[in-house]
Amino acid sequence: MQDRAGSVVRLDRCPKAFIRDDAPEAEAQIGDFRWLQRYGVAPREGGRLAQDAAFIDAVDVFESELHREARFEAAQQAKRRPNRGAPG
Repeated sequence: MQDRAGSVVRLDRCPKAFIRDDAPEAEAQIGDFRWLQRYGVAPREGGRLAQDAAFIDAVDVFESELHREARFEAAQQAKRRPNRGAPG
């Protein structure tokens, strides 16, 4: 198997095992992120520094993906709008 850079990656188990093993933690982080967005409640008591480092990293990824999706949707809507300055 090769990674994105073209380097050979040796795996000691089925690649699907990584997904299966990480799924419960990812699902919990997604649920915690939803609570954080809706209610402003973090998984642990305290501020940002009291949170698990993996959760903080996940929040950064989730927010980045949400912003990327919003930019994509805005670009799609802009393409659908008629160009009012164009002759026609």
